[in-house]
Amino acid sequence: MANTTRRRLSFVDLAHPQVWHKLVEYTEVTIAFAKLITDFNNQWAKICFLASSQLHQLVIDFRRKTENEIRGKCHLGGRMYDLWESLLLESEIESQSLKKVACIMEKKISGQLTNCITTKNLQLTFNKEHRRDFNEILEKGHEFVRESQDEYFKIFNTEGVTSDFDLAHNQYIFELAGVNSLYSKYQYNILPELLQGMEQSQLETIDAICQNIQLMASVLQEHVREQK
Repeated sequence: MANTTRRRLSFVDLAHPQVWHKLVEYTEVTIAFAKLITDFNNQWAKICFLASSQLHQLVIDFRRKTENEIRGKCHLGGRMYDLWESLLLESEIESQSLKKVACIMEKKISGQLTNCITTKNLQLTFNKEHRRDFNEILEKGHEFVRESQDEYFKIFNTEGVTSDFDLAHNQYIFELAGVNSLYSKYQYNILPELLQGMEQSQLETIDAICQNIQLMASVLQEHVREQK
């Protein structure tokens, strides 16, 4: 893991509007990577489940064959039969160990990654809709400003400086001040908070991926140690 005491460049430090598109793209790719890790984990779990089942059935079949084809004809014992039974027992233990690995991968690792992916997808969708809705509001505000400007230009060109012109001009100034205030608040307050929230969500996704990869590795390492 990276040293958390080092100053990290934040997406919030970068210039708008490029930062938004880069952050959305980075978030989408990270979520896609989480899905890839989840698919890898799930397929490995299926392989372990299948191997466990097949190995378990193999032990059952050969115990049956031993009884029917060997011991059924001659009740012999001794070291070689003890070793054979020990091998079958070790094989059964391996079957159970593989099943344990598969269960952890399926229930714990897959569950955590799936929950993370679902949550982060919802957060990304909400943030994109929030940004799109506000852009539509700003665009509508600029449209009102243009209409007010066109109106007072029209009155000036047809009537000159009259009370109607003053009223239309004041309305234009009112609309322009309102839109500029809204844009300023969005640019310097709302958008940085939105970017900061998205960045924090992105870091949480990365942490979840790293933790589950490490968990997957530790499960497999533990399985290997048990075989020694």
